[in-house]
Amino acid sequence: MAEIILISSSEGVQTTIQAVLGGQQHHVSVYDQPERLPKADVVIADLSGTDLDDPSTNALLARAPRALVLLERDCPVPVGVQETSQFAILRKPFDSFELSLKISALLRARAAEPSSRPSSPGADGLDRWLEFPFVPAPAGALLRRAAVMAAPLWIMGEPGSGRRRIAAAVAGRSQPSLGLENWYGDEPLEDALARASERQSALYVEAVDERSLADQARLAAAVDTGLPTKLIVTSVLDPASAVVEGRFSRELYHALSALIVQVSPLRERPAAIAPLVQLITAGVAESLGGKAVTYSAEAMARLQAYMWPGNYVELEAVINRTLFSLPRLNTDGRVIAPAELRFVADVDTGPAAEPPAQPARVAEAPAKAEIEGSGALEHVLSGLAHDLRNPMVAIKTFAGLLSDAEAQPDSSKELGMLARDACDRVESYLETLLEYGHMTEPSPTKVDVGDLLRTVVGSLDPGLGKRVKLEVTGALPVKVDRDQIRFALDNLLEAAVSDLGESGSVRITTTSGGTVLWTIETEHGPGSQLRDMSEDGEKSPTWRVLLARTLTERNGGKLEMHSTSTTTTLKWRLPVMEEEGAHGKQTDRTHR
Repeated sequence: MAEIILISSSEGVQTTIQAVLGGQQHHVSVYDQPERLPKADVVIADLSGTDLDDPSTNALLARAPRALVLLERDCPVPVGVQETSQFAILRKPFDSFELSLKISALLRARAAEPSSRPSSPGADGLDRWLEFPFVPAPAGALLRRAAVMAAPLWIMGEPGSGRRRIAAAVAGRSQPSLGLENWYGDEPLEDALARASERQSALYVEAVDERSLADQARLAAAVDTGLPTKLIVTSVLDPASAVVEGRFSRELYHALSALIVQVSPLRERPAAIAPLVQLITAGVAESLGGKAVTYSAEAMARLQAYMWPGNYVELEAVINRTLFSLPRLNTDGRVIAPAELRFVADVDTGPAAEPPAQPARVAEAPAKAEIEGSGALEHVLSGLAHDLRNPMVAIKTFAGLLSDAEAQPDSSKELGMLARDACDRVESYLETLLEYGHMTEPSPTKVDVGDLLRTVVGSLDPGLGKRVKLEVTGALPVKVDRDQIRFALDNLLEAAVSDLGESGSVRITTTSGGTVLWTIETEHGPGSQLRDMSEDGEKSPTWRVLLARTLTERNGGKLEMHSTSTTTTLKWRLPVMEEEGAHGKQTDRTHR
């Protein structure tokens, strides 16, 4: 528990600081502009209406070992004044998690100083698991209280919620500080207890509700007769119903139910997403040599709307995967766009084994086409399901908020806008699939690709339209089904502009021979909405590109892709219509 001095005459500020930091977490003492400060770990100074250049302010801050200054939103900061490990600025009005993060950072800096008392191995990093945003604030207060008690602790929470890290943090804060020792299911309980006692560790039992009734009975007997060390157990749910049904030891349930802490899943704590993302990103970016990595508002909204079935562990994996995949991370002011988020691992399982050589027979051609079509359908459904999941989570979150009696108006308005946008996206995806479903055999006619390109590009939003450069040289007549190629063009363009970010661009150029070249340059390298179609990697295309490629091939054309570290190039070839063939009739040809 840290000693914190608050210098403020505002009753609102005093109440807020005491509510957020006081009690079991830290000891907060309030002073009204004292001339001499007692010893403290952090001084919080409310300087509203005071100039930071004022001599008395400088003298006050000079006496503080670590200071957090509260300023109004419009209060200027003098040139040269910067936040350090000993000095931080917080604008009013502030959120509780902002305050907690600033204080935690100052206290971590204090603990890292050479004069500080050395902590137990790993305690400095694990101790944060007893505070917001890693756990809900009420759960954190209970966990800190449980750390100083001898009674067994029962942590309930979904997989990935950090139950083991929380247990290690509780053990590390115990008096004396303890490590963590597992009781494995294939060893006697006595051996595990002896090992934990010898190593000065707490005994950790993962998924206690999945242990056999015999193991549960032995554990209940050990608790009843007195354990030589602290006991921490975990489970996903409260097994009360299993007790009634005889599938969980009644004695053990009563022995463990004195200290139960429920850790809410991440999807129920949207306010914790942003600070968690910032903390994880800062650590990963530093290890990769990055600087000032932030997220666009759209990217953060997508992270907050995501369902997080794997909780904190999945969030950590997504951020690691996202930052690792960025080609240029060491750029000042790097802003991550929504399309750069890597929610799903891109696993390349390697080339498949070569099938045995078979005699070539024309009769087998339909079977090959049927197999390829089936695989294409699977990729379409898989990609579409992934894109639909995020908007559906936003809608579900908003519906849950509406049913919450404590819902805040500001939160309802913000989530309502996200839900409406999510509904629009779902409707757009479904309309695209319905339109594709009505397209059967093509009805080829003469189509000028140049005119079609001008029409489609001209229908873009003006802001995006300025970043799509179209270079059409003369007429380019092709023999295709106009509606199908228009559909393919719409989806290719949608996929291309989805990854442009703040400064990306698309250049579309027509050439002779029915070829249209697309050059897509983004601020973060090859676009994720397109690059999965690379022939070199044998990876499946995104669902929009796959639909476009299918219709292109159905009309006798071909779609290819090549990527470099900064640019993606699409080569779209369509069957050219020649006015006169060998016998004086119109013919068509496609350069393969």
